[in-house]
Amino acid sequence: MHSTVTQVANIGKVLDVLSNLLAPGARLLLADYFVSEERGDVRALKKWTGLQPGPTFMITVTEFKEILINLGFEIHVDEDLKVPFRNHVRGAWEGFLKGVAEGAYPLDELGPALLESTRWMAGTRALKVGGLQFRRVSATLRN
Repeated sequence: MHSTVTQVANIGKVLDVLSNLLAPGARLLLADYFVSEERGDVRALKKWTGLQPGPTFMITVTEFKEILINLGFEIHVDEDLKVPFRNHVRGAWEGFLKGVAEGAYPLDELGPALLESTRWMAGTRALKVGGLQFRRVSATLRN
């Protein structure tokens, strides 16, 4: 799953239903945003959530892992991907700007692309100054 936690009002309920559908030994792999435990720069987080196309629901990675453990999952990986994810987004933005400078995009397509880029850049800002994390979590459903 990717970018699921932030778009579901009750991720615990979704994971409960999912865990009942999975066979023992099934593996769950998720890469997603989580709110930082220390909250960091709340303004940057609010800006990012305000730019999302729909409602955004934030929990901490600790809360997410507690849900998984209570549902019978064993967590194998909890990896902070903040820096590589920020670098990926910044590289994509630089590539986009290079394409704009070279005239690779029709001018009437730049408005929506700039709005999308604004969302991504607000996310990298919130990742940099705190408030937002991007993590990979992998867990296996116990027997």
